[in-house]
Amino acid sequence: MVNYVATPLQVQTPWSPGRTYVLGAYFELTGTGLASGDTITFQDAITPSGIIAVDAMVRTSQLDSNATPLGKYELGDSAGDTNAAGRFITSGSMGSNVSGAIVTTFSNVAPTFTAGVQVNGVGYEYFTDENSVTNEAGGFLDLVLTVTTAPATAATTGTVWMYLTYYCVGNP
Repeated sequence: MVNYVATPLQVQTPWSPGRTYVLGAYFELTGTGLASGDTITFQDAITPSGIIAVDAMVRTSQLDSNATPLGKYELGDSAGDTNAAGRFITSGSMGSNVSGAIVTTFSNVAPTFTAGVQVNGVGYEYFTDENSVTNEAGGFLDLVLTVTTAPATAATTGTVWMYLTYYCVGNP
């Protein structure tokens, strides 16, 4: 298991009430393919309170170059609850049987609720200072891609792009 760090496209997470923003980061594979349990982390991407997730997206080059790709990933956050790892995307495909294809996966987790509170999926609201659970520096949460199933044939070059679209509510 290797933990990689993505390069953010912006330096600071923007926040303004009533506005919608898109955060993005990328990671370049350079000589080593991804394996089961590997993570790519967009550090300090998510304001821990005052936002509602509108969508999440992962866009990659072929990370599993096998004719029948098996590699899968999930996309979530670094909050300490049991829904965090796959909060936005589960079973995202790392490849396609079309050579040279770009693989794009949008949020595919149906909103679910526990005791009347939404716990994952589009519409999830970061409404309390979740930093108290994760003890992260600066109070921000990470956006984390985790490889859940190893690729059949792991590509050793390529790019992984991660995006989170969110709507600002309340106070950050």
